[in-house]
Amino acid sequence: IIVGIIIAIVFQAIKIPDLTPKGQIALGLLIFTIFLWIGEVINWAFSALLYLSLLVITGSVSTTTAFSGFLSDITYLVLGSFVLAVGIEKTGLAIRIACYIMKLSRGNFYSLVYMIWLTSIALGFLIPAAIVRMAIMLQIVTGLLAIYNSPESSRLRATIIWEIFFAGVYAPRLVMQAGLLNLVVIGQLEMLYKITISWWEWFHYNII
Repeated sequence: IIVGIIIAIVFQAIKIPDLTPKGQIALGLLIFTIFLWIGEVINWAFSALLYLSLLVITGSVSTTTAFSGFLSDITYLVLGSFVLAVGIEKTGLAIRIACYIMKLSRGNFYSLVYMIWLTSIALGFLIPAAIVRMAIMLQIVTGLLAIYNSPESSRLRATIIWEIFFAGVYAPRLVMQAGLLNLVVIGQLEMLYKITISWWEWFHYNII
């Protein structure tokens, strides 16, 4: 905390061209908050709320501007997606769906690759975090490779692991709520340019 305060004060003392006094204060508070995150002195969520509150207290921005993110529908879509994800993981529904889709490959390598991608897209509707989807897929595929008696050094195992990574990162981009980056982009378009993109429009733009 002390290091963050010192560096924030130093940045306050440095005059940055074309940056207003309020902008300097906001920058100093941001640097202080980053050091709170790095040091994990307090909870990340609390430090973020502290940053927003300090922006208002110091008069850097208005209350409406500081907390405008909580007024966006995207914020609650993200929150709802994570709540849904927890429920799906706890009940085992995601694994059941994934296993059912994987069974459709019937032991064929190419079909297995297609099923990995289809499963990732399907999980994209349910789980917004790519790392969580890949963890679920890895667990499922590891079990399947064990059934196939695939050696740890085999090309089959290596290829399947890579397919999990690529499918987990790229395939769910078709699904609007499948990644936080998607929601951030949509939220910024709505906030800055008043452009609202529907779920179908997002899918259409990405598929073509």
